[in-house]
Amino acid sequence: MYDLTGFANRKGKTSVKYERAYIAAKTLIAYFNLHQNPWEMVDVGQLLENYDLRLLDLPEAIWGFTLQLDDTATTIAINQKLTADQARYVAVHEIGHIACAHPNQFHNCLQEEWHQNQQEFEANIVAAYLLIPHLVMATALTLEAPSLSDTEIEEIAGHYFVPPDLVILRQELFNLAAY
Repeated sequence: MYDLTGFANRKGKTSVKYERAYIAAKTLIAYFNLHQNPWEMVDVGQLLENYDLRLLDLPEAIWGFTLQLDDTATTIAINQKLTADQARYVAVHEIGHIACAHPNQFHNCLQEEWHQNQQEFEANIVAAYLLIPHLVMATALTLEAPSLSDTEIEEIAGHYFVPPDLVILRQELFNLAAY
């Protein structure tokens, strides 16, 4: 496995446990065959089938949350005011918390604060891997061009219905681990 010590030291926080997020994402991708056609938007519906998914009237700053009441019931709540693209991203971000086995039982996804702490960032690593297939990054990034242009970032974000920041994160992950 990759030695990624020191990866993503965001806002003075300790290093992200990349390997946990990487393994969680790879496991979900394989189990659900998520990237069979990497040029199409990833179907995340099957990921959500085992959860109590609710669209709620939440304050504007709260995009969604995951609440695990016990080992048998997990609720993923999404702000009903979000666009379909935002709601899709938030749902997969919340799956990232579950897949990483984060110890807290309540995870809150706040608008514009997706790098706020280690657990939030790890959930976004999972979301980036799940929503943006490896082959897309392998095709777009080369040794000669290891960074995407702003236009390419916007095109990938639009094609896969994800925030541009998630494409930038996916680019960082690809350049770091070649996956």
